[in-house]
Amino acid sequence: MKLQPGAYARFDEGKIELEGELAANLLDLNLSQTARREDQALWVGIVPEELLRKTLCPEYFVRPSDLTIWISPSWKLPTVSNVIESEEFKKLIDPSWMKGWKNTKEKLIKNSAIPGIRFKRWDKKPGHWSVRINDNFRSHLRPVSQSPGTWEAVELGTHGDMGHG
Repeated sequence: MKLQPGAYARFDEGKIELEGELAANLLDLNLSQTARREDQALWVGIVPEELLRKTLCPEYFVRPSDLTIWISPSWKLPTVSNVIESEEFKKLIDPSWMKGWKNTKEKLIKNSAIPGIRFKRWDKKPGHWSVRINDNFRSHLRPVSQSPGTWEAVELGTHGDMGHG
């Protein structure tokens, strides 16, 4: 079973840890394998007695018609109103990549939730986020604390060089 892909190979991990990870995935939208919501883990596997039937898998997911009943609607991608480049970033960027970078910046400022740019937290460096420039390149950004909505591009490289696989 350990040769199976992804989560199928995780059958021997503790049930509470896996439930805590699932709770973090569902409630916080944190898809990291290290994410945990131990405070909600016990609720993930609990099923009311009247729903338990031996012929069915005892795990159920109840999806409310209005998700805000359970989850605060306040979580959303952070605002990006301006992107500046660090000196290190300016040294890394090749003129041939500039057009792709400018397009990515424009899209990020227009709407950071556009699926094509894949703007997401970068767990390997706390406080950093990652954005897709094109099929080959990504950039890492961090928010500028003195100016809400302003982000600084700090790294640039291929997907593999940036640790994205």
